[in-house]
Amino acid sequence: KQKTAYEIGVRLVGSEMCIRDRNTDLKAYASRDNGTTFTQMTLADQGYLNPNSGIDGYTKLMLHCDGSNNGTTFTDSSFSAHTVTASGNAVTDTTYKKFGTAGYKCPATGDFLSISDSEDWNFGSGDFTIDCWLYRTGTSAYQTILENKTDGSNYWQWRYFGGSGNFDFTVTGAGAFSVNWTVAAFAQDTWVHHQLVRNGNSWYMFQNGTQVGGTQTQAAAVPDMTGNLILQGDSALGQPFVGYMDEFRISKGIARNTSNFVVPSGEYVQSRRLLSGSVDLSLIHIYEPTRRTPISYAV
Repeated sequence: KQKTAYEIGVRLVGSEMCIRDRNTDLKAYASRDNGTTFTQMTLADQGYLNPNSGIDGYTKLMLHCDGSNNGTTFTDSSFSAHTVTASGNAVTDTTYKKFGTAGYKCPATGDFLSISDSEDWNFGSGDFTIDCWLYRTGTSAYQTILENKTDGSNYWQWRYFGGSGNFDFTVTGAGAFSVNWTVAAFAQDTWVHHQLVRNGNSWYMFQNGTQVGGTQTQAAAVPDMTGNLILQGDSALGQPFVGYMDEFRISKGIARNTSNFVVPSGEYVQSRRLLSGSVDLSLIHIYEPTRRTPISYAV
């Protein structure tokens, strides 16, 4: 987990003592370099304090993949708290990780993580985002990163085609369609951040925060599959992603990015507002110039 110390100060600008809206009128000055520089923000803006905030109400699956070496426990840190089942030799690996204590090792066919069917990945025609860090070691023609299926004839997949350099999101069976991106490269034996985004009828793919393959257009709805969600692809399809994964997140109802962005510098954390019932400003006394009367604020 990322641990960062903050210093927060409060100032009054001008002589007006009536704070009409504590979200905008009362300013905070936050420093992330031990007080050398400060950035002004409203108390309602937590973005500067949480640069890796990414677990919120839209987050439906969040796997940090932390744990002991060769562990089989995978915890969903989203508010949905789904149960994750490890099959075959799917384990946590403390050597190959992007952040935290471990990553998810997915070595071969039959080694995968599964989560029971849920409305959380019934995307329909709505916005959604899937993002993760991938460390590719396999060289097979195409490799499934994520799938959701009803049976062997009806499923959707997010895949990488090793031979052609393409990524796709493909629905097979009822409601079939495919969205494809051609990318210059997917480096092997190194961590690469990937993000797939649907925003209305526009589809995006990003590698390390840079859009690749152009913006694709597809209006079709993603069918509601009734089987498990499977990371890496199960043995029935025989098309697994081989390597390691970390920070696997699914977001429903939001297109996280539609233009280039800065990739996370640590594990995602829960989005928190600075304003909450636990924030205590009782020690801050602001004096009205003429009355010298202390004013206490409850936030």
